[in-house]
Amino acid sequence: MAHLFVKRRNETNTKSSELVASQRYSLEKKGELSLFYELEAAVVLDVVLDDSHPVFKNKELDPVNTPIDADGNPPKEGQPNYGWIGMIRFRFLDSQVGNKKETLSWARPMENTGITEWPLMNEIVVVGKYLNNYYYTKKLNLPFANINTAGYFGAERVAGRVQQNLDESGKPYEGPLSVLNSGEKNQEKNPFYAGVLGSYFKFNHSIRALKRYEGDSIIESRFGSSIRMGAYDDNRDNDVGLGEYADNGGNPMVLIRNRQTPVKGSTEPHKLISRGYTLEDINKDGSSVQLTSGKTISKFITTTKKSIFSKSIKEEQPMFSPDGSTEFDFPKLDGDQIIINSDRIIISSKANETIHFSKKRYAIATDAEYTVDAHKQIVMTTNEKFVINSPYIVLGEHGEFINQAEPVLLGRTTTAWNMALCDWLLNQTNWMIELCESWLAEHIHDKDSRGDAQKKPITSVQSHVNALKSLREELIALRDMAPSNMSNRVFTVGGGGAPGKNGGLIKGEKTAITDEASAQDESSEDAMTEEEKLAAETPKETIYEIVPIYENGGEKSIV
Repeated sequence: MAHLFVKRRNETNTKSSELVASQRYSLEKKGELSLFYELEAAVVLDVVLDDSHPVFKNKELDPVNTPIDADGNPPKEGQPNYGWIGMIRFRFLDSQVGNKKETLSWARPMENTGITEWPLMNEIVVVGKYLNNYYYTKKLNLPFANINTAGYFGAERVAGRVQQNLDESGKPYEGPLSVLNSGEKNQEKNPFYAGVLGSYFKFNHSIRALKRYEGDSIIESRFGSSIRMGAYDDNRDNDVGLGEYADNGGNPMVLIRNRQTPVKGSTEPHKLISRGYTLEDINKDGSSVQLTSGKTISKFITTTKKSIFSKSIKEEQPMFSPDGSTEFDFPKLDGDQIIINSDRIIISSKANETIHFSKKRYAIATDAEYTVDAHKQIVMTTNEKFVINSPYIVLGEHGEFINQAEPVLLGRTTTAWNMALCDWLLNQTNWMIELCESWLAEHIHDKDSRGDAQKKPITSVQSHVNALKSLREELIALRDMAPSNMSNRVFTVGGGGAPGKNGGLIKGEKTAITDEASAQDESSEDAMTEEEKLAAETPKETIYEIVPIYENGGEKSIV
C-alpha cells in the first residue's frame, strides 16, 4: 500500500569556525529524507480460483450494485458474490512484516479483460490501493524466476516470520512439492526453494521462454504455449521483405504454438540449461498455426509417406501418374500462407455450411483411409476428366464385397465378345444357307415318279433359305451396333481384357495392398533375400489378349 519510508540523517559536523551560528545551524540541522511509495511488492499467500475456496462461502453479493441474472431476475440477498474469484490474500514485504495472516487484506486483479494472468502462491506481485480497494499487477520477474513460475518460498518465511505458508485453517497447504533450484527435494532442508505453489500446480523445469527478435510482440504462457507477432528471423536475407517491407521491413508473421519442442537431451545449451530459450518448430511442437509472408519459407515437412500426385514426384505405381497427366508441382512454401500442423485437426460447422475454395490445386494425401459420408447426395463435377486409381473399386455395400460382388463388364472386352458371338452365329447361319442351297441345287424336280408336281418341298426349303438370309442381315446389323454400347465418358482400366496394375508400396510399408490370399506369411518373408523381397514388392502387370472365337467363315468385322 502507499507508505512513507523515512531515513534520518545524522547531524553534520563542521570544521569551519568562520561560519556564523545561523549558517552553521542551517547546515547541521538537515531535514529527514522521506520517500513516498504508492505501490509495494507483496507475496501471494492465497488465490481464489472458483467457488470451492473456503473464503468464498461467506461472501455474498450486494443486490444494490449487482445486475440482473442471465434469466432476467433481480439479484437476491444471500446469493454468492462471484466477484471474489481472482482475488488474492497478500502480504506487503515492507510494511506488513510479522503481521498475522488473518489480519492481511485481499486484492483483486488490476484488469479483468484483455490478457489476464493470476499468480501462483508464493509469487511476488505489486499491490496498490485505489478507491478504497487493493489491486495487484502480474507477477514480478525476479532474477531467479523461470518462465514456468516466479515463486520464492523465502518471501513469506522472512516477511511472515513463519516456517511456511499456511492455509485458512492454519495448516500447511496440500499440493505437489515444487523444487525451484537443484537442492534437496525436501521442504525442511531446502525451505527457500522447495514448497507448494498450488493445490495441483507443479514446477516444470523443462519449459523454456521463446527467443526474441527485434520488435517482436509475444503472448506467452507458463506452459510452452505462445503467439508471436514479428517480422524477423535468424535469416538476415529475409530482412528485406516484399512491397511495403522492401526497405528492411522484414516479413510479417504470426506464429502460434501449443506444447513446445522437447528440450531434454538437446545439444544446444540455450535449450538444455534452465532459463534458456527455444524457438517455434512447426514439425516438433505439439500443434502449430503459422501465418507467414514474403520471403519467409516455411520449414514444414509432412509425415505422410504417400506420394502426392504431381508432375515431378511419381506415384508409388508410376502408371497411376504418367507423364503429362498433371502440371502440378509441390510449391515453394513462401509468400502469404497459413500452415496448420498437429496430430489431429477437426473442423466442424455446427449449423451451416463448410465451404472450401482453392484457386489452384486442391490436394489431399493420406497413408490410411479417405472417407466421405453424406446423408443426401455427393456431387463431383469436373470440366475435363475424373480419374479413380485403385486395385478394387466397389460400388454399393462394401461389407458384401466378398460374397455378393458383381464385377463390372468391360466395354471393349464385352463388345469384342458380343461381336465374336455374332460372328459365330453368322458362321452357323451361312453354313445352314449353304447347306440348304446345295440341297436345292441337287433336288430340283418338277414331277415325282408318278408324274405329280413336286413344288411344295422346294418352295418350303427356299423360304427357309430366305429366312436365314434375312436373319444373317439382322445379325450383321446387331454385330455392327455392338460398339455403340461403349460409353464415350466412363472407362475402366485393370482386369478382364484390359491391362492394369495394382497400387505400389509407400515408403516403410512391408506389403502392398492386395488380396488376403496373395499376402505373404511373415516367416517366409523373413527368409527371402533382398533381391527376392524387391521382386515380391514390385507390382506385377497382367496383360490380357483378345482372341476372336472363330478366325474364318462369315462376314465379320476385325476386332
